[in-house]
Amino acid sequence: MSWNVLIAGYVEHGLGDQAIKFFRQMDYEGIISDDITYTCILNACATIMSLDIGKEIYARVSKQGLLKENVVLGTALINMYAKCLAFERACKVFDELPERDTVTWSALIAGYVENGLSDQAFECFKRMEDEGVSPDALPYVSTLKACAGIGSLEVGEELHAKVSEQGILKKNIVVATALIDMYAKCGALQRAGKVFDGLPQRDIVSWNVLIAGYAQAGQVDMVFSTFRRMRIECIQPNLVTFLALLNACCHSALLNQGEQLFHEMIVLYNLKPIIEHYTCMVDLFSRAGEFEKAKHYLVDDVSTLLAFLGACHKLENFDLGRLAFKKIVQLDEKCAAAYVCMANIYA
Repeated sequence: MSWNVLIAGYVEHGLGDQAIKFFRQMDYEGIISDDITYTCILNACATIMSLDIGKEIYARVSKQGLLKENVVLGTALINMYAKCLAFERACKVFDELPERDTVTWSALIAGYVENGLSDQAFECFKRMEDEGVSPDALPYVSTLKACAGIGSLEVGEELHAKVSEQGILKKNIVVATALIDMYAKCGALQRAGKVFDGLPQRDIVSWNVLIAGYAQAGQVDMVFSTFRRMRIECIQPNLVTFLALLNACCHSALLNQGEQLFHEMIVLYNLKPIIEHYTCMVDLFSRAGEFEKAKHYLVDDVSTLLAFLGACHKLENFDLGRLAFKKIVQLDEKCAAAYVCMANIYA
């Protein structure tokens, strides 16, 4: 039990390699692993995409006959294979399980969705229903993500009808947020807003999803009116909120507003900007040809410097382009995009 607690702690913090190291030490000291140990290690393998060790664990649990009586272990195995892109193996394990609950089905569906295999996710969801398994929140969330990924509004509307009929929509904010995200990414922003307004309660994630949807569609007025409404309702914005707001400023060339928001994020809300915020600011000012201002937001990050370099190319600023290129090469001398962009500037 003490080994399991330690290994689980490493897994929960994304330290898969360390978890496996202690698993090996546990083996070396002659401690017999149980289903909890194996579940933790399979989760570690999924985190670091270690298919070989995952296969080894599969061999062990099969030999001990654990899969026949433990659906949680089977789900962890399916999740590991899916994360490692071994879908044929994931399906084989799935079909071997004597019983499957909604968590098991969700693991397979989520694996397909995370790897852009939306059609397979839809087929898996339909098969689950055909086998008489009534989906709960988890399969709906994953399948709605699949709809959002490929812009499948028709399937999304069918799922909306089902979660409404089952009463899940009113009880589960995660499903509601996935539904808002789906409508926003399918361009049905009115419907996204309607679902949002119908929520009995709204958390920061649902606000962020709606704001990001308006920003993606270029509806800047709606972005900022939603943000104002959010503040009126005393919801504290976070880093994701400001990233969506800055993206909206960037695409609409709102230089002053973007600068003000960046300042507010730090001073009013005590939030420390991350690389993505700096990249937005560099992009905002670079697109407008305000290179001196853009330089203030440059950090030692390839994506930020590439945004600056791209603007230098577009606006034919040779000197600053060369400066950005040198910094990128210092960070990553194999960055092909930087060489191509600099070659175009020279040309």
